[in-house]
Amino acid sequence: IITNGETTELCENGTPRLSLVTGTGCMVHALCASYSAVTDPFTAAVLSVSTMGICGELAERKSEGLGSFRIALLDALSLLSDDDYTRLLKLREV
Repeated sequence: IITNGETTELCENGTPRLSLVTGTGCMVHALCASYSAVTDPFTAAVLSVSTMGICGELAERKSEGLGSFRIALLDALSLLSDDDYTRLLKLREV
């Protein structure tokens, strides 16, 4: 759930495995900082959380354990296209 106090978005992308790998929260912060350079803070937060969720889902499809999941997550982050993001995004306003 991402909110700015006026608008609330629910991102339904992700996997429980993201919580089992050290550094994923830091990666979301880095994504948010990057997106903040080109858009408003709320949009940056929505983009960063949804990007990590989508990449987590992609990584889960290609991995077996947590070690391969972490590598697949980094690969997914580096290879995610605009088309993949749009196609896989599960976001709704609540």
